[in-house]
Amino acid sequence: MTRRPEPTTAATPAVASFTSWPWVAWAVCFVLGVMVGLVGTIAHRSVQPWGLVAALVTLVAVCTVARATAGVGSHLAAGTGWLIAVQVLSAGGPGGDVLVPAEIVGYVWVYGGLVAVLAPLLAPRSWFAEVPWRVRDAQRDA
Repeated sequence: MTRRPEPTTAATPAVASFTSWPWVAWAVCFVLGVMVGLVGTIAHRSVQPWGLVAALVTLVAVCTVARATAGVGSHLAAGTGWLIAVQVLSAGGPGGDVLVPAEIVGYVWVYGGLVAVLAPLLAPRSWFAEVPWRVRDAQRDA
């Protein structure tokens, strides 16, 4: 005996507080992007290659959660925060030190990070739908 899923509506928001004030979600995601950029830029060379892998996985996770909870605008805010943090920290310091050198690991952090930001953005909208596909199919077949 199979259990029929409870009918839900697609209009029910996932996070009610973010839908009423989208700028709050954008600001929170921007700050998260800056934090991931800061920590990732420092950690990507710490334990090679695991620091880089952990930084890129964290970036993908933040961007995916931002898009899933508050939409594309918050995802772009998180990506913008990450990009600004990485570009500011990539510049040379007063003593000539750099955190992102012109080496393979630095290029992978910058360009791999861009791919990590764009991957959830280019993912199909149905992956982030609030109604599971089984429920959606059951509603369509009924």
